[in-house]
Amino acid sequence: MINLNTVARVKVTTAYTDSKLSKILELVQNATSQKAPTELFIRKFAKVYTPIVVVLAIGICLVPYFFVDNYVFNDWLYRALVFLVISCPCALVISIPLGYFGGIGAASRNGILFKGSNFLDAMAAIRNVVMDKTGTMTEGVFKVQEVVFGSEFDKDEILKLVNAIESLSTHPVATAIHEYVGDIDSSIKLENTQEIAGHGLKATINGKELLVGNFKLMDKFGISYDVDPSSIVYTTIAVARDGKFVGYITIADSIKEDSQQTIDLLHKLNVKATMLSGDKTTVVKFVADKLGIDNAFGDLLPEDKVNRVKEIKAKNETVALWVTE
Repeated sequence: MINLNTVARVKVTTAYTDSKLSKILELVQNATSQKAPTELFIRKFAKVYTPIVVVLAIGICLVPYFFVDNYVFNDWLYRALVFLVISCPCALVISIPLGYFGGIGAASRNGILFKGSNFLDAMAAIRNVVMDKTGTMTEGVFKVQEVVFGSEFDKDEILKLVNAIESLSTHPVATAIHEYVGDIDSSIKLENTQEIAGHGLKATINGKELLVGNFKLMDKFGISYDVDPSSIVYTTIAVARDGKFVGYITIADSIKEDSQQTIDLLHKLNVKATMLSGDKTTVVKFVADKLGIDNAFGDLLPEDKVNRVKEIKAKNETVALWVTE
């Protein structure tokens, strides 16, 4: 959780040695203790191979004494040493663990924590990256594009009410409305406020119910509307007051500059990209088509996203979840 808008009072309850940062540093230092299968195999191989090579070298040096007429110790010692150099397993025994150790070190310098070299193998096996849209592929900075309200409603009044109820949320969409409308009208008193997960906000103002959210919120409360949500490309905030559909506000987000490069790199590594978002499907499809994302799903609740990830994992694919704070 990131606190953006309110003052937080923090109480220290544990010593630094018990802090999360200290534990992370400890994990980095002890990361090499969790070996990858390749490292474990090389260790077992070295335990058997090395003694055999040493015994054979000693045999090359001493056994010919009993079978060769003109035995010269220095010559056979030299041959034994040559055999040791040729048979030395350093290339395997040293290079493989050192490669993993270097990978963990390089990752930590770039702010990536691997708890062990076995996780490097897991990263190499990834074939599908699942990500969110807002703040991951897009900037997460929304701006109001259009306000479409019925002619029988006072546009300025409704916007003030929407601004007031959105003040309860720190979602980027709410921030966009605040920036568009301006200061919150202190004379507006909200009662019975309620946040409906994946749908929007509900409150009572002057005895009249106000609904602000997506069109699923309108459907949930039986609000009829003469708009086709699928025809609107941008993110849409629907508004209803006193059981009547008022209209909607469209809000757009911009794609990050490095998103295209990221998706292209994933495809070069033969990794598929899947985008799961709670935003409307038309917006999600628009972003996915523009970036070339393989699969994209919108209008998802948190539990829907979990189910989608389970479906991908059920195909025996190694999945990475891309979470952006």
